[in-house]
Amino acid sequence: MHNDLIETLYAYWRRFRDVVQGLLPRPEPVPMPIASPDRAELFEQLRELRARRALEAEQHQIEADALTCQWREMQTAADEIQHQINRLQHADVCLSLDHSAAEDRLLAQITEKSSMSLRVFIEEMDTELDSLNHTEAVVLPSAHRDYSLVKKVMGLETDDPSRKRRAAALHAARARACAMQSELLSIEQMNAELLRLRRTIPEVTNEVLHNERASIVAYN
Repeated sequence: MHNDLIETLYAYWRRFRDVVQGLLPRPEPVPMPIASPDRAELFEQLRELRARRALEAEQHQIEADALTCQWREMQTAADEIQHQINRLQHADVCLSLDHSAAEDRLLAQITEKSSMSLRVFIEEMDTELDSLNHTEAVVLPSAHRDYSLVKKVMGLETDDPSRKRRAAALHAARARACAMQSELLSIEQMNAELLRLRRTIPEVTNEVLHNERASIVAYN
């Protein structure tokens, strides 16, 4: 009976132990430390790193020197090309000046040998323009009866508009005559053109202006 009691107590103890072990967390296994390299290995790694870096730097320097040599050759060629461009541009400017001077001399000779009729016509245009510039426009009050409005309408009688039209025609005719001096025209063609130009020049006449047109002339 004593043995049965001991076995029973032992069985209860084992069950109690299992319950307690099931409730308590089991400790994690402790990792084994990895042995770090010693100083000799570290120095060997450092030496290999420096050697690899020096080799790469040497290769890069070789490539940079080759590119620098190519750049200098290209720069020399570019300088030579720029020198040739500058020389051609300078020659072109000198040639243009020479041609312009020669052209001016020829045009002067052509103008000098132009028809007397052209020179007389140009002098006439200058005289007419000078006469217009040294005379005042006529501006007089005017009045007339407007039968549609059954009242008298006031206005201005002036030659100012016709003077301006004549001045513009004189300038245009003079410019055309100057251009004819450098054109190869026959006597018949030149006389016909001069006659046409004379017909385009209007005479100075008086006009009666009213309302806004009269105000413009009066205040100008």
